[in-house]
This record gives sequence, structure tokens and C-alpha cells, in this order.
Amino acid sequence: MTRDDLFEEVVRTSDGAKHILLQLATGLGKSRIANGIIDRNKAESFLVLVPELPLIQNYKDEMEKWGYADYILKGKFNAYDSIHLHEGKHYDIIVLDEAHHLSERRRESLSKISAKKIVYLSAKIEDEAILEYIQDTYNVYAKTITLKRAQELGMLPQLKIKHVEVKMDNRIRKHKVKYGQEKEVYLTDYDFYNYLCVQI
Repeated sequence: MTRDDLFEEVVRTSDGAKHILLQLATGLGKSRIANGIIDRNKAESFLVLVPELPLIQNYKDEMEKWGYADYILKGKFNAYDSIHLHEGKHYDIIVLDEAHHLSERRRESLSKISAKKIVYLSAKIEDEAILEYIQDTYNVYAKTITLKRAQELGMLPQLKIKHVEVKMDNRIRKHKVKYGQEKEVYLTDYDFYNYLCVQI
């Protein structure tokens, strides 16, 4: 199985599902699949929630990279901390990037947003409360491929892990990064490290 095969399988077979849970190893194309679902359903409105504001541009870049730039203007993009701003609204599709950040408060807000489909993306959700929340809903499509399984299938190369110790200062925002096309923000060491990891 290739990443393209995975993309085709999930986008096609998740058609009838309202809730789509994708626990896929990093590098298998979770965002691409979510964008494929948006496209297949010809979504006129969708909401993408990410853990932190700087990741919004990364998500938009992924949309452009895979040929979904036309959808960017139809979507709303926000961080999880602002999910409450969408309560009472309706979207064709909601994409929850890094769904393991879906706290109890955020799940309460999510339950107050109407959607035809909700796509949950994560490499792995370990919080049983989040998994129960998703699995207690009706009409769930779930696909899981761990890093080990992805390597066994030849979907990802074997990794070489090297440990590097790093001390991070989380008090001072000293790393300037471009957010969007015009705005620049300053990040702490920790946030900058996370930002760099997403860029890879």
C-alpha cells in the first residue's frame, strides 16, 4: 500500500460516515486526506481547528501544495482555544487537526457546532475520554496505521533516531516567524521548536 492508495481508500470509503477518525503515523498524509474529503463532498463551508495560530498557515500551505487552494476562501481557520466562537454555527465539514488536543471543554463546544461531517486527525489519541467521545457518536469511520505498520508496508522509510538534548526557555518570545503573508509573531523556544517540526 502506498500513501496514494491510502488517500484513495479513505476518501472513497468514508463517504457515508459522519465522523471520520484518522489515527495515522506522521507523514502518511492526514491533512491531504482531510482536504480530499472536503473536495469529494464539495464543501461550501468548513472549519479547520489547529492547536496554535501559527499552524493555520501550515494547513493552508498544505491545501495549496495538494491542489486545494480554491477551497481556502470557503473555510474558516482557527485555534482550538477559539472553538467557542463557532458555537451555534453550521459547517459542511469540520477538520480537527491534532485531535488529541480536544479537551473536555473543547468537546462541549464542538457538540454545539453543527456539521455534516467531522474529521479527527492525529498520529495517536491516547486520551480514552476523547476516543470514547468519538466512538460514542454514530456513523464512525476509523482508520489507524501506526508508524511501525507504515514502515512494514513500505509507506515510510525506516527511521534513525538520534537523541539531542536541548534546553528551552519558555518565558521569552525571541524567535520571529512569518504568520500569513503580512503578520510576524514572536515565539518562545518551545513554540518555535513545534513550529519547526511542523515545517519539516
